[in-house]
Amino acid sequence: MSTAERPLRSQRVKSGFALGLVSRIVRFLTSLVLARAIILKFGSETWGILALSLAVEDLGVVLDFAIHELSLYEAAAAGSREEAQRSLDQALVLSLVPAALGTVALLGCAAAAARGIGFAPDYAGPALASLFLAAAVSYPFLIVSKVYWGTIQGFGWIRELNVWVLATLVLDLLVVILGLEAGLGIVEIQWARAALAPLALVSLLFTVGKLGLPRARFSWPDRARLRPMLRYAVSYNVNRSLGVAVASINAPIAQLFVPAAHLGGFGAADQWANKLRKFTDVAWESMFHRFVRCFREGASPEEREDGRLQFLAVSLFMNLLLVPAGVILILVSPWLFRHWLDAEKAVLPLALLPGLVAAWTLNAACSPLTWVVMAANRFAASARIHVAVVIVNLALTVALTRARGIAGTVEAMAISNALLAALLSVAACRISGASWWRFLRSNSVPYAVALIVLFARERFQTPWAPWAAGALSLGASLAVATQARSFRSMREILGSAR
Repeated sequence: MSTAERPLRSQRVKSGFALGLVSRIVRFLTSLVLARAIILKFGSETWGILALSLAVEDLGVVLDFAIHELSLYEAAAAGSREEAQRSLDQALVLSLVPAALGTVALLGCAAAAARGIGFAPDYAGPALASLFLAAAVSYPFLIVSKVYWGTIQGFGWIRELNVWVLATLVLDLLVVILGLEAGLGIVEIQWARAALAPLALVSLLFTVGKLGLPRARFSWPDRARLRPMLRYAVSYNVNRSLGVAVASINAPIAQLFVPAAHLGGFGAADQWANKLRKFTDVAWESMFHRFVRCFREGASPEEREDGRLQFLAVSLFMNLLLVPAGVILILVSPWLFRHWLDAEKAVLPLALLPGLVAAWTLNAACSPLTWVVMAANRFAASARIHVAVVIVNLALTVALTRARGIAGTVEAMAISNALLAALLSVAACRISGASWWRFLRSNSVPYAVALIVLFARERFQTPWAPWAAGALSLGASLAVATQARSFRSMREILGSAR
């Protein structure tokens, strides 16, 4: 079959979502293997240094121009193969700018870490500098890869995308395991992982070609086309970067006030809690390109109504899934952490876990709300909300960490994410045309049940209490799901989608 005869868009949903879930589980296992091995072999201080480097790298999203999301948007909104080809060519040209900026920024972080500028004495030094250097080497390949990643996702080939993701994750896990077996340190392992970035780009190019999709090529800059693309990319990037700041800025601030061992305990608990947010990426892969089609400029009333119903269903699904998952994680954490680490090293992570679970669950609940704003190209309201929450988060992190140590950092995270969820829900419902009161009524049930469950667990210290609490939380979510009208509407919209 020639390229022109191949279908441009895929309508599959279930198989792509399932493979996406598997790929996140593999990624989860990779991070846990690395975290456990470093904490047990090198101590919490070394893990604290790595956790700091990863948190700073996450903040580097500010400089990537949202090139992945821009490519996704252009592919999803394109009316023809030719239009998509022209837009994606320009996206590839545009990617050179963030690739250069991000690399320079990471090199600057490496130089600062080597000289002890901006980093506390517990963290600064050759190890942190080398971790930043490894990230700088792989960064240009990662940015260019995002153009082709966004292409596949924008055309709806989610199953094929996750086959590629799963293959790269398995290879990454293999590198980590072999490095640990060979006795390598954390710096050497991170360098080995960085060396996989060029290979990932080549395999992604092969996947795009095999699917017969428009493959971005370097071409002469087209100012008329680049101007609106750059406007969308910058607006999206500002909003997304503010969201990342809400979620990731706490550790870089806390390192100014707490020792590395405490930040290591924070990082150990966060390795489990933040997966509640990471797994929302599975739904984003499957749904965001649909939201773009429903809320783009010129969408029909029928498309907008479909988008409203899908937004309500996905939001409720997130909360019904993640809140009980967070409750169960808290209930099993005493047993889990004592086996994952040891009794002594598990004390601080166990104390911090409930607050981190609350913070990341609320942050995950914000994901569908943000998708609606980004798909509708309505950035001003989201930017105002995120700026306000970042300011609140910074103030609370400084004040509470100085007063209460690392526990205060966790409290600041939870409060800030609760504020973000409340404000974004109002904005998203207004844009989509959904009723905010209906949204609040249905989505608040799992949180109310979770509070009752955790209170009862503390009140009744019996062997059966955790089991009963977990069953009650799951049962409440299932009861709401069976009665949710938005789920029935979602099934009708997807129809024969697989």
